Amino acid sequence: MDISNYSLQLRELSDDYSNRRILADDYRLKRKELLDEIDKVINGQESGHYENTDEIEEKDLGIFNKIIGVLKNDEDKDKY
Repeated sequence: MDISNYSLQLRELSDDYSNRRILADDYRLKRKELLDEIDKVINGQESGHYENTDEIEEKDLGIFNKIIGVLKNDEDKDKY
């Protein structure tokens, strides 16, 4: 699966949470599962598998920063 499909899934998940179609605990669990899958597929790593931060390539950080930015924006919307 390519990154755009993951992005779409994350967006749909956060939309479900924003519109109260799923509970917060379910949202967090599904988000974690999806982010772990992204980490495994895109980076070839299991969650928490890095020995140290020197192993994280800049491109990996860029992908995750974009994903985290999407999630953060969705969570910020919920505050207001």
